[in-house]
Amino acid sequence: VPDEVTQADQAFVAFMAVAEPHRRTGVGHALLQAAEHEAGRLDLRHLSLMVSADNADARALYASAGLVEERLLLTKAVGAIA
Repeated sequence: VPDEVTQADQAFVAFMAVAEPHRRTGVGHALLQAAEHEAGRLDLRHLSLMVSADNADARALYASAGLVEERLLLTKAVGAIA
C-alpha cells in the first residue's frame, strides 16, 4: 500500500487483534515481528498501521516494537444518527 503522503510503497497492517485470554503473552509482539519480517522480505522500507487513540495497551505494544506516531486522524460525527 503506498504511503498517502509520499506515495512510497510500504507494508501496512490493516487489522490486528489478540483475543483477551492471549493478551500480554507475546502474541501481539510475535505478530508484529512477522509483519516486519514480511516487509523486509518484500524490500519495503516502512511498516505502518493505525490504532485507536484510546487503546493504550496496543499503543504501548507498538511503541515497544519501535513504531512511532506519525499522523493524527480527527473525526466528528455529523448528520442524523441511525
